[in-house]
Amino acid sequence: AALIRRVAGGELERRLRMTAGIFQILERFERDYQAEMRLTGRMTFDDLTRLLAGGAGGGGLTCEPGRADRLFIDYRLDARIRHWLLDEFQDTSDLQWSVLGNLVDEVMQDASGERRFFCVGDVKQAIYGWRGGNARLFGRLIQRYIGRLHVEPLPESFRSCPAVIDAVNRLFGDVHFGEVIPEAVEVRWSELWETHTVAERNLGLSGCTAVIDTPLDERVSRGSVLSAVLPSVCALLRRIDPPARGLDCAILVRSNDEAAAVVEHLRAHLPGMPVLLEGQSGLTDCPAVGVLLAALRAAFHPADEVAEGVVRMSPLGGLTGDAAVPPSVIRREFALRGAGGAAGKIWAALSAAAAPDAFAAFKMSVLLELAADFDAAGGGTPDEFDALVREHEFGDRSAAGAVRVMTIHKSKGLGFDLVLLPGLSASGFAPRSRGATLLQGGEETPPDWILHKPVKEVCALDPALAAAAEKVREDGIFEELCL
Repeated sequence: AALIRRVAGGELERRLRMTAGIFQILERFERDYQAEMRLTGRMTFDDLTRLLAGGAGGGGLTCEPGRADRLFIDYRLDARIRHWLLDEFQDTSDLQWSVLGNLVDEVMQDASGERRFFCVGDVKQAIYGWRGGNARLFGRLIQRYIGRLHVEPLPESFRSCPAVIDAVNRLFGDVHFGEVIPEAVEVRWSELWETHTVAERNLGLSGCTAVIDTPLDERVSRGSVLSAVLPSVCALLRRIDPPARGLDCAILVRSNDEAAAVVEHLRAHLPGMPVLLEGQSGLTDCPAVGVLLAALRAAFHPADEVAEGVVRMSPLGGLTGDAAVPPSVIRREFALRGAGGAAGKIWAALSAAAAPDAFAAFKMSVLLELAADFDAAGGGTPDEFDALVREHEFGDRSAAGAVRVMTIHKSKGLGFDLVLLPGLSASGFAPRSRGATLLQGGEETPPDWILHKPVKEVCALDPALAAAAEKVREDGIFEELCL
């Protein structure tokens, strides 16, 4: 027992020093940032929120609620704005609410009936806790204005077909998964849950949902779950072939790392199907595009030995006679027919030398479309076109005809004909690490203390640490359910 206390004490002391060190770094950063950025007028949207919120790190613009300067700003805002309408309220942070709270109070206490406060949100869609969103604000708001705030559930879906809504109700209407989800999370979820219904206009829509069970070892990690189910994803995509059927298809995962792993696997096992990594996919991850840009650069920059070497080692380097596209031909095409003419000439030669796969053909079709738009807008130099291609990122228009892989966060508000959710297993509910910070304090007051989280064995030895660590775990699992 003495040895355990000694080891636990050493771990706690180390975490206390780490917490103090992090505080000193943040304090120095805040001081320098205030002097170099905020006080010189170079502010982000987040800075504006902090300045209005006042208090620590706020720069003293409005100080604490109740101070004269803060009340003066609140008075100006309250005099001009009669109604407050807030959307996506479940993603509101404590900092943001500290700016709006007094103003909402004024509306709720107004006896004239001429002012309104209206907010819309869904706690089950609270997926931005990692950036400060506090879904518990909804409950606090209802309790604070009980009897004055009319609460109206909105369970009717105007977006999805009956098959999808039925699956959602069956999967999430009862989240009793044994020890996987803590009882506190089950209770919180059940208190919030409303059985979803389908809008009358959507009752006739057809659709299909399926849960494909891949047997897994219960001890498998989240990453291993994803790797284990990807062969099933490939088989399903081969069978359906969304691009060939003109279906918009998305594969949704929890993190950018998972999205990259899915893209890598699908490109390796489905070479005939275009696959894009949403938000990070451009054109230059395709070797054929790299060769085309190298040929264009070598034509206009003869001293660029790297570009010349790329062309020489590519299929273009082996072309002779009429099949070849020497620099003089590329320069002539660009002068006479613009970027589209030059790019088309190079691509024709490249595809004749080596039959392109579906991925290269898709990327090149987007490049040629980009070249046409470039020329239609007045054109420019070869270097300007090169920069345009390198900076291009896929949007809804250019991603048509490809399987899109993205995080659930990026998919919010989008709609697809076909959605695949790989890796939804019991182990997938394990919360991701979120900075390993423990807080102790009230819901509406600053924390009594903050500590860089010790290892779980040490937390278990102290009731306060154990309670704080369990709350972090419960909040993380609840957010995973929301995802």
